[in-house]
Amino acid sequence: MNNNTVVEKIVDYIETHINEDLSLDKIANALNYSKFYIARIFTEETKCTVYKYIQGVGWLWLLKNL
Repeated sequence: MNNNTVVEKIVDYIETHINEDLSLDKIANALNYSKFYIARIFTEETKCTVYKYIQGVGWLWLLKNL
């Protein structure tokens, strides 16, 4: 599986579960990857940390649901 596919899975999971309490551990457990692998691959491919991405998606979700 290439890195882009892993990142797409991470993004899909975050966007689907944005209204929940997300953490790197929770994402890693749900996708069956190590949290260290997820953090490294996501940051390498997107130049953004998982945490920052969650924050950005969270703000967009909040604005849409006001």
